[in-house]
Amino acid sequence: MPAAWLRHTCFPESEVTTTVLYGIGGSIKVETMRYGDYVARIMLDETRGGLHGRVQNLTDVVSFEAATVEELRKEFEESVKLYLDVCEKRGVQPTR
Repeated sequence: MPAAWLRHTCFPESEVTTTVLYGIGGSIKVETMRYGDYVARIMLDETRGGLHGRVQNLTDVVSFEAATVEELRKEFEESVKLYLDVCEKRGVQPTR
C-alpha cells in the first residue's frame, strides 16, 4: 500500500467487515464476509447491477453473485457448502 494511503477498518457486530482506504485521489471501499473459516471479498458489479463475491482463502476459485446483501450471504454459504461437498465426493481436501 502506498505511503499516502490510510487504512480504517470497521468491525460491526455482523460478520461483514468494511475496510476503507483513504488516499489523495479518494477512497476505495472493500467489503469482506465470513462464513465459518472462509472469507470472501465482496465487490459491486456496476455493469450488471449486482454484487459479486469470491472466497479469498482457497486456491480453488469459488465465486457467487446476488442482487442484495441478504441474497449474497445465502449464495456465499451455499457456494462453500457445495465446494466442500464436491471435495468430499472426489476424496480431496479443500485447497487453502
